Amino acid sequence: MKGATSLPELTIQPVDQERHASDDLPGELQSEKRPNSSSGDEAAAQEGVKSYVELVLVTISLGLSVFCMYLDTTILGTASSRISTEFHSLQDVGWYASSYLLTSCIAQLPYGQLYNFYTAKWVFLGALGIFEIGSLICAMAPTSAVLICGRSIAGIGSAGIFSGFYVVMGYSTPVKHRALYNGILGSVPAIANVAGPVLGGVFTDRLSWRWCFYINLPVGGVAALCMLCTHAVKPSLKGAGWREKLDAFDLVGNAFLVPALVCLMLPVQMGGTTPWEWDSARVIALFVASGVLAIIFGVHQVWRGDRALLPLRILRNRDLMAGAWFNLCIEGALLVITYYLPIWFQAVRNASAIKSGVMTLPTMLGLILTATATGGLVAVVGYYTPFVIASSIITPIGAGLLTTLAVDSTTAHWLGYQVLNSVGVGIGCQNVMLVPQFAVGPGDVSMAISIFFFTRTLTSSIFLAIAQSIFQNQLARNLRSHTELPVDPAAVIHTGASQVSEKFSSDVLPIILDAYNSALTRSFVVAIALSALSILGSVCLSWRRINEGYQRK
Repeated sequence: MKGATSLPELTIQPVDQERHASDDLPGELQSEKRPNSSSGDEAAAQEGVKSYVELVLVTISLGLSVFCMYLDTTILGTASSRISTEFHSLQDVGWYASSYLLTSCIAQLPYGQLYNFYTAKWVFLGALGIFEIGSLICAMAPTSAVLICGRSIAGIGSAGIFSGFYVVMGYSTPVKHRALYNGILGSVPAIANVAGPVLGGVFTDRLSWRWCFYINLPVGGVAALCMLCTHAVKPSLKGAGWREKLDAFDLVGNAFLVPALVCLMLPVQMGGTTPWEWDSARVIALFVASGVLAIIFGVHQVWRGDRALLPLRILRNRDLMAGAWFNLCIEGALLVITYYLPIWFQAVRNASAIKSGVMTLPTMLGLILTATATGGLVAVVGYYTPFVIASSIITPIGAGLLTTLAVDSTTAHWLGYQVLNSVGVGIGCQNVMLVPQFAVGPGDVSMAISIFFFTRTLTSSIFLAIAQSIFQNQLARNLRSHTELPVDPAAVIHTGASQVSEKFSSDVLPIILDAYNSALTRSFVVAIALSALSILGSVCLSWRRINEGYQRK
């Protein structure tokens, strides 16, 4: 890029990298890395971003890609009621998110190796392309099953965007500026969280819910174009042959992990419904199979040691494991709230899709303002741990208050409870993302990020499925408890949440609304449990100054 202003200060400082990068690699790769240790990550940074123009292009690409990914999650909350109504598939609502999270979880660890061995720019663009294909399938889906299939494909792409966001940012920015860029780009998910419910409502009411997925195509296209206009971001490992690369993907480990996750998700999602009763043979068999496969996977990982899909040297890192635990708990709690709160507004308060999106704005605005403010405070104070601990204290209180919502709750109640919950989440959700960037050596950053998001997406998919199971089972139980109800409970369950107030007469509507309210608020208990358990991670984090970078303990 001729004529562009030179940015010598944008290269990553090589001091720690040269000394530690090779020490953190698997045994058989260390010998191949050592000859290139002086040109590893330093050269990658120098070749990755050479001007302010390129830095802007990378920032735009990362920002738009992550915007699409988070928008794809939050926009579905307001649209899910209309989708379930069109497809007559209320029982599939949980799968619209769970299928996305499940495949994202499965693909997360392999992406960590891809970013190690191959040019990060092309891996990122490939992941973005898969995400776009999945979005197109969702937009054109003729049935609920095809929609779930599209969500599964999009989830595979989102895994690469997740980890690639921080990998590319790490290659493109110096350590001393990492927290600043993390704060700037970290506001993008919050913006997507604000835009998602509103856009979902607008598209659903004014156009079609299918535009919730079509919107990803032009936005993703611009993101891809910006990334294409930058120099290649180099891989962190050089000199490895195809045998080492193939071995690093641990195909045997994946052969046990993938079916273990599927066997776990099926009964969690379907449990309690006919013919998936909790005490049925198929449910018990799937749980047992998942446990056996998980044990075999664990033994295999221990046997492979640092060559494992989950390298032991990283799993022994206290800060990384503590941060991952906090992140999976807080993000899982937020996902449950943002997914089921719009349904509460539409079913219980008879709000339109647009209005339900507007009514969830307190949650999203609270996230943006709090995350931005605390990001600035962390830059000044230099520590993120106290903010993460505060998040573990405040969030369970807000989630607990949301379970007290009733059919006749006032605006002050549902607005104030959302604000308190979002302030709690916002204090810690972005600050904890600094952990995988500073808790391990440079050679392990991409794998650490993948493990971070693997644990998050795994538990998010599981606990969202649990929340869906609680909602469905509680709704059916509530309706059946009213023997005087002259309406078949199955008819209510198969009616989309947005159509409840229109389809049933005024003499039975109060009972149905009360049943919906009780079922939905009961699902919020999952958010209470997760946010309360996050304290186990936050109190275990080291009090590390962010301007110190990585230091071996």
